[in-house]
Amino acid sequence: RIGNARYVFKDPSMADVDVAAGDDEDAGWGMMGELDVEKVKAGGGAGGLLAALGLLAALGAGAFVLGSKESKEVAADVDVANLLLDGGFDAADTLLWSVEDTSPAAATRTTGGRPGGGGALQVRHDASKGAGVGMARYGDDLELLSGSVYRLAAQMRRDGPARGDLAVQWLRYGNVRTGSTAVTQTVRLLSPTKPGAFQPLTRVFRRPAWAEGARIVVVVGPDTTVKVDDLRLETVDAKEPVSAKFDAPGGVTASLSSTGGLDLARTATVLLAGATPWARMPGGRVLGGVSAFEAISSSGDPESREVKGRLLDDQGEVPATITWKTTSDGPVATVSVPGAEAVGLGAEVPRAHIQDGIAVVGSFGSQRMPGQGGQSLDGVRKALLGDPFPLETLLGDPNDPQRQTKAVRPPTLVALDAPGAEAGGLLKTLDADDGSLLGAVLWRTGATGEFRLMTSFDAEAQRGRARLREAVELLGRDPAGGIAALRQVAEEFAFQRDIRQPALDKATAREAQARKDQQALTEAVARHDIFRDAATLVDAEAKARELSGQFPEGGAVSQISQSVKDLATRVGAARVRLDLERAAPEVRRLTRLAALLEQEKGFEPVAAIYYDAVVRRFDRLGAVASAPGGDAELGKMIQEARERRDALLAKPEVRAAVPDLK
Repeated sequence: RIGNARYVFKDPSMADVDVAAGDDEDAGWGMMGELDVEKVKAGGGAGGLLAALGLLAALGAGAFVLGSKESKEVAADVDVANLLLDGGFDAADTLLWSVEDTSPAAATRTTGGRPGGGGALQVRHDASKGAGVGMARYGDDLELLSGSVYRLAAQMRRDGPARGDLAVQWLRYGNVRTGSTAVTQTVRLLSPTKPGAFQPLTRVFRRPAWAEGARIVVVVGPDTTVKVDDLRLETVDAKEPVSAKFDAPGGVTASLSSTGGLDLARTATVLLAGATPWARMPGGRVLGGVSAFEAISSSGDPESREVKGRLLDDQGEVPATITWKTTSDGPVATVSVPGAEAVGLGAEVPRAHIQDGIAVVGSFGSQRMPGQGGQSLDGVRKALLGDPFPLETLLGDPNDPQRQTKAVRPPTLVALDAPGAEAGGLLKTLDADDGSLLGAVLWRTGATGEFRLMTSFDAEAQRGRARLREAVELLGRDPAGGIAALRQVAEEFAFQRDIRQPALDKATAREAQARKDQQALTEAVARHDIFRDAATLVDAEAKARELSGQFPEGGAVSQISQSVKDLATRVGAARVRLDLERAAPEVRRLTRLAALLEQEKGFEPVAAIYYDAVVRRFDRLGAVASAPGGDAELGKMIQEARERRDALLAKPEVRAAVPDLK
């Protein structure tokens, strides 16, 4: 008791000891009962007060000595090196592991199944809460130090057909001020390979450069139970097999993680996590993923670093090597897996950066894939994983038209491409264990393949500006080809705003002009349909010839080309109709005159000449005139003129008289 306050200190092990409440009104309890408070207030009795304070100090010193002695005795029984409490799961009244309400798992402490007895953590899949992967987490997030090496060890047992892992979740906390995206990535560290028995497992690892925190989790698949005991997480004085950090172009930091995967970050923003090899083996066996590649050794320097390791799955392991080289565009990876039918490079990207989907460029042109798992597209040469433009916010008064913008997040774009592959590769997306990430894998056939992670687009910008100039020049000579070229430039260089926007603007403007020209031609055709005179038809024909030359049938801009073709066909039909109307009187006159001359002796050669004039001048109209809706009588006269001419020319005397007729 100090003054009127009463303090009770109870050892947690004294669960069976009941501490009495006592009488708070008992002024005679302890030292204060011997202290004359009134004297103290009056300024007297200072000696008594000093004596009391001295006694308090003496008692405090004694308590400190006693407490230190007891602390030393307790410390002898506590595993202070273990960063996780109750790693033996021997505390019967407390379980420091929990399961989120939405996760299909249940975590309990069990006392069965371990040789020698003792407790163990049991995590089982709970199908009543869902069919996905379940997860139980250790109670506290851990602040593992960057650069330090840690070892995770445990006795583990898996019962069931699905996965059962002890994993670490790396955490990057979101930041509104910097625009940094919150990221959680689960990486498997320990996994029993043989179900039905406890196995001692251990793994050395370190924190990725981008992570701010970590938590230890148990991941369990459907119809599966995992037991964990003797769990230890400790700092070790050891060298991790993979360790490299270097600067990539575009202000990006690249670092190799413990798994051998490459992480990319720009300032505080994670761009891509865990770029690792994938392989498709004969028989359809596919290996890969952030947790599936285990690095064994690395050598080289930041300019060229080779990481040797193995790809793991339930069937065993496959040797794999990935070599990273720095280029002016970004890191280039060469993936080699002996015996593989195809190799790939996969990574996980924040979904927040691809909310509008993944823009892809390939043998098909360009298009956008949904930013969700289970998508597949072949012929991909480049996939844009992120936003090419900075995230900006408006500053100042919302009603002020002069208010300025401020970038709160740098561009998040990383382009995954297969350099030199004209036919492109197969791009697949898959859901990661964590909802904040989406997996993306680009495949190439063969046991070795090269892949690039573009982080700088300066060289691309130079190529894009050159392509833009070429497309503009082509636009003047070949509008259809120029529009298509401009659209191609805008799609291929979508991450370059100063290239993409001018290309789109010029293509859009030329298409708008083409639509105006189409409308003018449509109106010209309509005028001729009304007046049916030569002047309106000549105007329509001139417009049709110009547009048909600019947008030929089967041209690059199919929509405009088809419309022009349809209008030109209407103009051609109008010309035929007008010619038929003009031809009918002349055909009648010539055939009638030829028939009269044919009846006169000696004038058959002249008749043949008149019949030939009808055929030569109007033969092109014969088929049209004979068609449904044409002038059938006119078609018949032209056909009869051909027959009479041929009959007359069959006579030797007529042929001799007009040898030039055929």
